[in-house]
Amino acid sequence: MRKWKEGEYAKKTWSHFDEVTEHLQEIHHARSIEMRDMLVLKFGAKWDSWGTQMNKFWNSYMVDGWDVWSLCCFPHRLCTPSNQCHESWHNQLLKSRIPGMFKGSTEFVFEHALPQLIEMDALLIPSTLCYEVPAVPKGMFEKAQY
Repeated sequence: MRKWKEGEYAKKTWSHFDEVTEHLQEIHHARSIEMRDMLVLKFGAKWDSWGTQMNKFWNSYMVDGWDVWSLCCFPHRLCTPSNQCHESWHNQLLKSRIPGMFKGSTEFVFEHALPQLIEMDALLIPSTLCYEVPAVPKGMFEKAQY
């Protein structure tokens, strides 16, 4: 949604931009896979009638394997998996430690930049938590493991 609202997939001045924003929110909040699929078919036909503006978004987020951003795709609503912490950590490391090294050839990146990033990342990972973990009741822990 962030990328959509920033105008990465369509210009914000496009006459249907706000309407598509509402469509994407409805797809995201679908309560079942069947509801999501029905909304995708309905909105997809509408998007096609407007031309090719939605093709880039469709090919990025509406094809099998990449269409798992609706809440109905997760076993527990509002408990969606996220790798933002990891991405933020690696992105910060990339920007601060070895800026510009990933702009070289693929061979250079694999031979030089990635090994350096892996080594720096391993050296800089904190060895202690910056927060306390509360005691988890044994029954709850066993149920979570099940």
